[in-house]
Order: sequence, then C-alpha cells, then structure tokens
Amino acid sequence: MRFSGALLEAVQECRPARPDFFLRQGVHPCALESDPAPHVGFPVLASRVAITGAHRFEFESLLQGDADFQHALVIPARDEFGGVVDLVAWVPGRAGLASWSGRVCLLGEHWAHSSRLGEPLHVFPNALEWLKAGRRGVVVIEPHKAAILLHGVTLLVDDPAFGFELRNLLSIAPNIVVRANALRRAA
Repeated sequence: MRFSGALLEAVQECRPARPDFFLRQGVHPCALESDPAPHVGFPVLASRVAITGAHRFEFESLLQGDADFQHALVIPARDEFGGVVDLVAWVPGRAGLASWSGRVCLLGEHWAHSSRLGEPLHVFPNALEWLKAGRRGVVVIEPHKAAILLHGVTLLVDDPAFGFELRNLLSIAPNIVVRANALRRAA
C-alpha cells in the first residue's frame, strides 16, 4: 500500500482483517484482499477505534482520554477520482460507517461518477452487503455531502424498503430504481 503523511501513520495502526466471519457471511476472499479493477489494491484492515462524533472515528492509540473503543474493520477509501484519501471504519453490529478524516462521504465514492455505461449506481445499506457485492457500488457515510455528490445520478437498490429509507436519508429526491429480482422477492 502507498499512503502519505498522516494517512500512512493511521494505516500503521491497523492489522489485516480476519476473514472467517466474512466468509461465513458470503463475502468472497477477493473483496477483503483488494479493490476491484481498475483500482486494484488496498485490503480491508482491522483496528480498535472510537466513534467520536457524527460519521467520524479515531484510533485507540491516537486518542487521549476515555472513550468507548470497539473492534472495527478499516477500509481504505477512494475519492471520486480514485485516489485513496481516507479510512472508513465499520463496527459490525453497529449501524452506519465513520470516516477518519472526513474526506469521503461514500464508501466506494470512486464509483459515483465512473463510467457505468448508463447504468444506475448501486447503493448498499451497509458495508457487509457492499463487501458481498465485491466492493462495487457505494454505501452512504455522510448523507448531506452524499446528496450533493449524487445529484443527478440514478441510484439502484436491492430492496424497496431501503429505497424509501435512502430517499429520506438524502436531502434531495434522487431517482431510485429497485432491482427487478428484489421486487419479485417482495411480492
């Protein structure tokens, strides 16, 4: 991995993620080891973190004072141009994601405007579903910033209930479509 400055120091607080839990949940090992092409590299890591506020986290060794530290997955996060600019923490069993530096509002942000040949952008309700899909698509971290970035983008969800939740979460009314096989399952 190639990082610079503070991001490099933060990554050094991490260790490789243990795959056993994820394999039992249906995550392919490749999704833990690397981003999909063309952005290959950057495995999912693990560390102890504290959620420090809305959508933010800090590493145990870098935070002074008392805090509620939890084991978390730490995922190197790319911006909309594909550069690794942030780290995102996910505490399994806890709703939502947290960003270390606040530089990304979506996990998988580089997919937001990448060439999708007119296809909608797949949005997942959580990091586990995103990992099961091989890290293709996005998960919302900060709804207000994400609404600006996703303005005018057609979004795809697998579940009608999540589509309604996403519409309420984002401050704009995006065009959301539901995967056809999800509608058949709901019927």
